[in-house]
Amino acid sequence: MTEFTQAYLSTLYKVEGLTDPIQLGKKNPELDTILTKYNHENWCFMTAWNPHSNLLDLATNRKRNEDLLSEIKTTAKYIVLNGVGESPDVSWSEESFLVLGIDKDTAQYLARKYEQNAIVIGVREGISELVMVQ
Repeated sequence: MTEFTQAYLSTLYKVEGLTDPIQLGKKNPELDTILTKYNHENWCFMTAWNPHSNLLDLATNRKRNEDLLSEIKTTAKYIVLNGVGESPDVSWSEESFLVLGIDKDTAQYLARKYEQNAIVIGVREGISELVMVQ
């Protein structure tokens, strides 16, 4: 297992409006409730920060996320909630998005376009899954 894979596995994927963070391999009943509310089955937690895990400055990372958000919002059916991926010891974090209604193929396409190594995906009442995209 690579250092980056271990980091992804231990990351807390926090979302505005959820008390408990999304954790890989676990269910999140609050997320299921939100999916039901918006009548969606699929979701993805993603960011455009730090392409291929190369650290960029805050302004550049925020601009990259703005671009990603603009692209996501071209599809009206998606619901986007702000989030942050954060290490358990809070030594690093990345501003991110929880996108409701996005399918795995589209999420992987966007992750590749924005040079990400991985995304976290799931379905209602399922466990969250790490998907390596590079």
